[in-house]
Amino acid sequence: MTLRIKLLLPLLGFSALLASYILFGWLPEFTNRMEATERENTKAHLITVSEGLVPLLLEEQIANVYENLDALLKHTPNWKYLQLSSPDGLRIYPLSPVDNKALKSSDIEVISRPIGFLGPPLAYLELAYDLGPARQEIAELSHRLQIVFIALLVAFLGAIIVTLELLVSRPLSGVGKAADAVARGQFSSELPTFNDDEIGNLARRFHAMRKALQEHHKQLLNEISAHLETSEALAREKEQAAHQASHDPLTGLINRREFELRLEQSLTLATRESGQHALLYIDLDQFKVVNDTCGHIAGDALLQQLRKIMLDQIRQGDTLARLGGDEFGLLLMHCELPSAEKIANKLIGAIREYRFNWEEDSFTVGASIGLVAIDNHWNDKNQILSAADSACYMAKEAGRNQVRAYKESDQELVARKGEMMWISRLVTALQENHFILYGQRIHKINADNEASFKHIEALVRLQTNEGDIVPPGAFIPAAERFNLISQIDRWVFDKSIELLHDSAFDTPMELSINLSGVSISSPGFLLHVEQTIQEEGLNGHRICFEITESSAIRNLEAATNFIQRLTYLGCLFALDDFGSGMSSFQYLKALHVDYVKIDGAFVRDITLDPTDYAMVKAINDVATSMKLITIAEYVENEATLHALKEIGVDYAQGYYIGMPCPLDECL
Repeated sequence: MTLRIKLLLPLLGFSALLASYILFGWLPEFTNRMEATERENTKAHLITVSEGLVPLLLEEQIANVYENLDALLKHTPNWKYLQLSSPDGLRIYPLSPVDNKALKSSDIEVISRPIGFLGPPLAYLELAYDLGPARQEIAELSHRLQIVFIALLVAFLGAIIVTLELLVSRPLSGVGKAADAVARGQFSSELPTFNDDEIGNLARRFHAMRKALQEHHKQLLNEISAHLETSEALAREKEQAAHQASHDPLTGLINRREFELRLEQSLTLATRESGQHALLYIDLDQFKVVNDTCGHIAGDALLQQLRKIMLDQIRQGDTLARLGGDEFGLLLMHCELPSAEKIANKLIGAIREYRFNWEEDSFTVGASIGLVAIDNHWNDKNQILSAADSACYMAKEAGRNQVRAYKESDQELVARKGEMMWISRLVTALQENHFILYGQRIHKINADNEASFKHIEALVRLQTNEGDIVPPGAFIPAAERFNLISQIDRWVFDKSIELLHDSAFDTPMELSINLSGVSISSPGFLLHVEQTIQEEGLNGHRICFEITESSAIRNLEAATNFIQRLTYLGCLFALDDFGSGMSSFQYLKALHVDYVKIDGAFVRDITLDPTDYAMVKAINDVATSMKLITIAEYVENEATLHALKEIGVDYAQGYYIGMPCPLDECL
């Protein structure tokens, strides 16, 4: 339904109601009033005449009575008869009888009037007249009024329709056509300027919108043009991104991820074809001297030059990769162990003979290489890498600048292999969720009742298939060496967050979570922690991250960034094993932590060794001056707790306070 029809419908309805009222209400009433007026006028005239006849009848002036009655008839149009009769019925005027047939019409009106004065009537005056002509005139007048009204109503509706067409429909249709043109991208559509009414305001706003869309369209075309111009550059960037994902940006060699994929492919090939390949794990010797003496720029330049030297010594088709830092991997396809040893020795000789010059300094570096034969007795690539790493480690232990091949019968490697066996166990434990959380209570020394709040340190344990509990000291060193510690840290964090949501932990508590140096240096781990806390809607003050002093110092910049980012979310931080470093107090100022955990080596013999007592007191005094809370570890008896209370240490933790136990039992 169009707007024009929507606006006309109420007008048509109103017009219909008005026409009904005029035609069927007002006009009939008007006609009746005119007939009544005609009757009243005739009746009033008859009364006037009858009153004038009274004295004439009293004086019996019959001639004058006739004259008055004749005059009455002259002024009464369409009369039928006029009769004056005595009280006894004797006709006085006219003398001729009345034609009763003429009185049978429905338009005949008869008026009877007694004539008298202060007594009985002297006579009766009766007038019959025809209302037909008057009614005909009234009907004609009513018809003319109907025609005039209908003409006016039609003219009014026509004026309304024309007004709507000119002032509403046509302007709105113009706006619609202009909008369609804009939708087709034709921004030249113009609208006439209207008066200061709603449609004029709409037209002006349309112009403003058209100009804005035109500007946006131009901008969009420019952006599309720029995008098209750079599409080739984006394609090149995509190729570069794919290359960077699999290559080391400094040396251009493939990275560890890509190298492990190719190593896995070589193992599959060796298993299927019963062939043999070789892996060389190359660790540069004395590289740190160059880095520390001349800076990272010099170290990077050295790595780039050594890359060229190593590529010159290997066969075409061999795969050289930078595994990280100053470590390289070399994959020799279809190469027996003796041939691989020759290539390894050539590499060592070329690296040893190379002299690196940087400004006024000159350096020589070496390389230790672990060699592993890749055949069908290996289960996965991780075992091969671990064996190569162990062989390389043995080469370094034996004096560096040499090759050490992995052999099952080598006693030194057997011992080393025992440590490497943890790799598969830890990977399995992570995959099958064999880790469990223990907890150890941290006691507020000067608190009378701590039931309303609990402070607990989360401790990770490994549970064997037989149900035995393996302490962290047995597997944490292997996890750190083989880069699995960050995954364990993530498991502990995720499990801790899960437990914090458990309905069993209704008591307000603060849970301390230990983190390794690898985790605090990992942007991915930091992002995971931030996202988890935000998505779970946790109160950050319920979480305290413990970072050892040594790991914080080794990764000072990363540790500072880690602490700042999570402090923003409300998390707390504790500096663990404080006092074990050479410059503890110096770094304490740089790290914005909430707790200082005093190294247990000072706490254990605090009641026996005055030096330990003085060290604990000094640490507590410095921490207190910095408004930090102190926690003493290794509190194993009441005397130690009493001494800590005397010094003013805030919290205590140790076997005397509470033995480690499953976390739910700590609560």
